[in-house]
Amino acid sequence: MSETNGAGAAPASFDAFKPVAREAPAPGEESIFSTGSWPAVPPATLPPAPPEPPARPRRLRRAARAVVLLVTAVALVAVTIGVQVWDRSVWVGARYPAEVVTDVPRLQGAPLHGMTWRADLSVRPRALGDDPGVTSVVATVEVTPASAEQIAGYLTPDFEMRDRTGRRWQALPSGTLTQLDLRAGMTSRLTVVATVPNAVRDTAELVLAYSPREMLRFAR
Repeated sequence: MSETNGAGAAPASFDAFKPVAREAPAPGEESIFSTGSWPAVPPATLPPAPPEPPARPRRLRRAARAVVLLVTAVALVAVTIGVQVWDRSVWVGARYPAEVVTDVPRLQGAPLHGMTWRADLSVRPRALGDDPGVTSVVATVEVTPASAEQIAGYLTPDFEMRDRTGRRWQALPSGTLTQLDLRAGMTSRLTVVATVPNAVRDTAELVLAYSPREMLRFAR
């Protein structure tokens, strides 16, 4: 593109890609292209951070937590076992109440269930073919009803032989007594036989029982 000035001078050409020479500004003058000079700003100073509290070692925290869990577990186990033991003791006490045994002197009688009981024990002579380590003990048991009313409620009691260390041997009646065999004020007899070790044949005692709290033990 060209332009003609009024004086008829030769047209001047303009190249948009040709660099334009700029004169440096005189001393003391500011160029419009200069960013100028700015006073230096000192960097901001932050306040020091507060000191961190001393951290507890991680191992100590884990150990403390483990101790607490262990103590809690032990306490729970102790409570559980205590409850179970208490429950079982109550169950055993109800199912197996403590025995109440009345000792009866030799050849004397004692009342039980409205009847008077007496027992006389003897050792049966050994027969051919008997076990040499045991002996048969025979008890003659006498029962005297107090009244006809007591006869109506009569039941055959349980029998066994015992020593004072707590050992027991079964004793069985060789016959039976029924309500028809009993008379008020009259004595009826029942034979009971037990087999005991030779060592206790002279000391084992006959025990008559209707329940754990209704027992008679006849002395030898």
